[in-house]
Amino acid sequence: TFDRVSDPSVAYDRSHKTWIISSLAMKGSVGAGILASRSTNSGRTWAKPVTIALKSGVDKDWIVCDNTATSAHYGHCYAEWDDNSAGNVIYLSTSADGGTTWSAPATTANRATGLGGQPVVQANGTVIVPIDNADESAVLALRSTDGGASWSSPVTVEIGRAHV
Repeated sequence: TFDRVSDPSVAYDRSHKTWIISSLAMKGSVGAGILASRSTNSGRTWAKPVTIALKSGVDKDWIVCDNTATSAHYGHCYAEWDDNSAGNVIYLSTSADGGTTWSAPATTANRATGLGGQPVVQANGTVIVPIDNADESAVLALRSTDGGASWSSPVTVEIGRAHV
């Protein structure tokens, strides 16, 4: 279906004992979807990729899983990417079954734009996504405290400065 994949990101889901690689599926030079490949035997074999999102113009995917056993969202995995064809709108999707299925793509409370987010999960299950704004002049952060059901509007962490 696709010409190739790019931008792989790897996460381990301890709850489901599953390695997951998210990738940017390409058609020509354009991102055409976000895929997840799964391995339940330490990477010896991989299942056929599942679709997280299918849309032309997607870019810069990243994946992380909540591996803190005491977290309310233990076993949730989070994929993040942007839609370059729509001004870099930020999208996120969640899986609670080891990457077998994914929620419908969601955006932030204010439909924020950004580029190159890398979600991290805190021990309490809060997901923080540091990300550049769409023109890469500031670093933002957005979060979810409910297992990815909703995402905050981003706050500015740092305004970019030119270094000569």
